[in-house]
Amino acid sequence: MARTAIPLYVTNQLITAAHGNTYWRDNEAAHWAGISKLQLPIGAALLPISTNVPMAISQVESSGAAPKPNWRIASADDTTDEWLQFEFLVPPNFVSDPILWVYYYSVAAIAGDVVFCGRVASQSDGDAGVAAKVYDAVNTSTTTVPGVVLTLDKAVVTLTNDDSMAANDFCNIGLYRDADAVADTLVGDAIIKYVFLVYS
Repeated sequence: MARTAIPLYVTNQLITAAHGNTYWRDNEAAHWAGISKLQLPIGAALLPISTNVPMAISQVESSGAAPKPNWRIASADDTTDEWLQFEFLVPPNFVSDPILWVYYYSVAAIAGDVVFCGRVASQSDGDAGVAAKVYDAVNTSTTTVPGVVLTLDKAVVTLTNDDSMAANDFCNIGLYRDADAVADTLVGDAIIKYVFLVYS
């Protein structure tokens, strides 16, 4: 849940109950829930150099009236395991329970399941062997696609195998669709629009 700044009000304008409820919802609720999010932008993703096939990244625009919103997407194939990698500094407020929220949609199929996988490689300042780092074991999530084409849906990948991720670690998360998994039955690309690391 995103936190919002305290709203500014002009002189003599009352802070209504609605204002208070909105501020509590966006700030206090998030505080007590202990949930934080870090967006991993598609446009900032690294593409594998070897051993893994990279996802195709492109820019698309709305089919609605002008001016048209644009966004970046990554297309996860239904026959080949294709990867994205995200490299970042783990936020200082990180404690535990990392998960990935993968927002995706399908441009053709309206039935089936999609399998997303996440792998974590985490390093602390002072760690040796940085040039030979490997990923921890795979984390897998199977999600049923919405019944309406072009519907945004969220897949949740719990990063149980997190390579001892800790605050201020240097982290690389590999994300891919396990296209050859028996459970992955979605025909056509799964179009990834947003990725978030969520944690407590």
